[in-house]
Amino acid sequence: MSRDHGYDYLDDDMVRRSLAEHETSLRRTSRGGLVWFGALLLLVGIVWLVVAASAEPENALKAVAPPAAVLVLGVVAVTRVYYVGRRKLGHPFIWQGEAGQAAQKYCDRVEMDFDALDDEVKALRKFLDTEADGGTGRGGVKGLAGLKRRAENLQEEAREAGMTITDSGEVEVEPVYGPESPESGRLAEERERTADSLAKRVRTLLDDAAEDDAWLAQSLKVIFGTVDNFETENRKFGVVEATAKDRKVHNQLNNVAAYFAVAKGWPTAAGLVQHYLDASGKPVEVVPQQMMDEIPAFRKDVAGTLDSDVRKREDGPFSTEWSSTAPDPADGDSSTEWYYALNHFQYRLVGEKEGDEITYHVEVKKRYDWGIPSEHRATVSGGGPGPMGMDLEQADIAHLHSARTARDFEVSGSSDDVTVTS
Repeated sequence: MSRDHGYDYLDDDMVRRSLAEHETSLRRTSRGGLVWFGALLLLVGIVWLVVAASAEPENALKAVAPPAAVLVLGVVAVTRVYYVGRRKLGHPFIWQGEAGQAAQKYCDRVEMDFDALDDEVKALRKFLDTEADGGTGRGGVKGLAGLKRRAENLQEEAREAGMTITDSGEVEVEPVYGPESPESGRLAEERERTADSLAKRVRTLLDDAAEDDAWLAQSLKVIFGTVDNFETENRKFGVVEATAKDRKVHNQLNNVAAYFAVAKGWPTAAGLVQHYLDASGKPVEVVPQQMMDEIPAFRKDVAGTLDSDVRKREDGPFSTEWSSTAPDPADGDSSTEWYYALNHFQYRLVGEKEGDEITYHVEVKKRYDWGIPSEHRATVSGGGPGPMGMDLEQADIAHLHSARTARDFEVSGSSDDVTVTS
């Protein structure tokens, strides 16, 4: 009899009871009250923070401090669940037999869920820091802080002109009393023009606020993923069983590939989507020279690297740093196909410089994968309402890799040598 850690592994009843108890304990931790409490705090904190930042408080710090505190409590609660769950996964019971393997698989799944939730909470904090304080990117000009500054400036301008902007966005002009004169008529016309200008800018601000509100709601959904896709964070292959949702997304993406091939005449984009769905994971080779011929933006970037980097180097072998480039759909149909085939990809120049002569080739590479929730990648569509009327969440497509019904793969290629003079 083996009794490591106080367990008799040959006692089937004891093993079965222990497995059930351990599974129940893990389920209580992963789905218990603290999880819901933390999630509720996060939701309340987000909504409160958005409302507070969108208002016009005299003291912005005081306005956002309470919702920020609620968010911190939510993060603490979720983090607590995470570490309690991780500790329970370190239970000394060593699983044995088929039942033990099933329990271990369940524990692995719970651990994966905790890791995914941890990544997504960190991503949420980064997202809110950017959006709420207006630090970078969309948060600077089009984010909540930017909208708030624009509203404050309009209110101040209206007050200085003796006008008021109502909650509905209307500009009210305070009446001016006094004897009529040519001068008063001219001033009235100027006030009317000022009011019209303010009204137009207020309407623009309200439209931008509505756009950002919709974008924020969509972004939060992308950050946290959904019940069906949030486990994609670790990018492991075949770690979950395929669901009905996975099969639906697989069929939809297969239809997208057919749409690219038949309706659009895009064999490259169609082939890469289909290769992903085939789930072989085998690398795919592309032809950089063809890409430069068909992607003006890539061709321009290569020429720029040649002029700004290679031509300034000393004689001898060289290899430039990997740089990012992407097709611009505005450049035409071939660029649009590559946009849907690869979007961004990496390239570098490798060769030798000798005097005025440069011999080099171009290398490209790309990991063909789809966005996980914490990366905040947008939905996928083929322009307008999407291919065949479909818009697909990137994390839903990425989940096919987790469910073994599709597989990420490497894309690479190297051109023939080209010789130019400097």
